[in-house]
Amino acid sequence: MDVNITDNESKTPLHVQASDGEERFDVIEILLENGVDKTIKNKNGERAYDIAVSRQDKDNAEILR
Repeated sequence: MDVNITDNESKTPLHVQASDGEERFDVIEILLENGVDKTIKNKNGERAYDIAVSRQDKDNAEILR
C-alpha cells in the first residue's frame, strides 16, 4: 500500500488525518511508521503540519513537526 498516494487535490492520507479535526494520533503514528512523507504539499501548498497548525491542533502539529 502506498501511504503517499494523493487524491485529486494532492492530499495524502496524512493531510486527511491532519484536517479531520479529531485527535488521530494512532492513525498518524501508523502512517509515519510506514514511511509517509511529511513534506508532501497539497494543491494549496500545505503540508499536513501546516493544516494542523491552521486548525490550532497543537497535539497533531507536534507529531507532524
